[in-house]
Amino acid sequence: MPFFTLSCTEGCLLSLPLAILPSILWIAFFYVNATHREKIVDIARIASWGVFIAIPVTIIELGFQWVFVGDVRAPTPIGWFLYLFVGIAFVEEFAKYVVVRTKAMGRQFFNQPQDAVLYMVASALGFAAIENIVYAAALAETGSDVLFIALQRGITATSLHVIASASLGYFLALSLRADATRDRFKMVTVGMVFATMLHGLYNTFIINIERNTVMHDGLGASIAFSWALVVVLLALSCAVVLIAFRALAPKQ
Repeated sequence: MPFFTLSCTEGCLLSLPLAILPSILWIAFFYVNATHREKIVDIARIASWGVFIAIPVTIIELGFQWVFVGDVRAPTPIGWFLYLFVGIAFVEEFAKYVVVRTKAMGRQFFNQPQDAVLYMVASALGFAAIENIVYAAALAETGSDVLFIALQRGITATSLHVIASASLGYFLALSLRADATRDRFKMVTVGMVFATMLHGLYNTFIINIERNTVMHDGLGASIAFSWALVVVLLALSCAVVLIAFRALAPKQ
């Protein structure tokens, strides 16, 4: 998340709820495609915890930024790698998992394999919703700006949150089928590593785009190539996640 400086005023502030539209659409998609219908109130509760977890996550990320990057004008390559993959990607994916682990697992409503994916997505979308609101409030000046930011982040950042957390949710679902504690731990660890790497790669591409945009005023082959990588990464990952989600459905 960026440092918060309010640029959104008057009509723009009234349009801020539009920033959560991508989260609503994504959760509606998974809700409709789930074999077993969950209660909206349960999904909303987990999403709300995803919102609340954003506060400690932001504080932790700022700490990691200071440790790994220091002077952002002259960061070391290893420092950037650790910050993007550990200080941001791992921290956020682990936080969303903690929400599901503590607020959903073991509850009566968490009783189907697909629930692991659905509630991981709900946690992720709560986090993404507050993140989008912060970005819109910090960067938008009009209601149209809010809508543009919502659409842009809905296609990119919000989709990334969904895909990464849904991937972890799939491995979490597989772990629930394992008998041994060691096997369950291994499956969750594999899922966490996969989600972190996916999130970290996305972060790397976006940072490269932002740097080249500043240097080349938004033009250049490097920027186009980076955006192409982002699109391919999200499209392929999304396809895999949807196939995996459907594979978790109970056999008829």
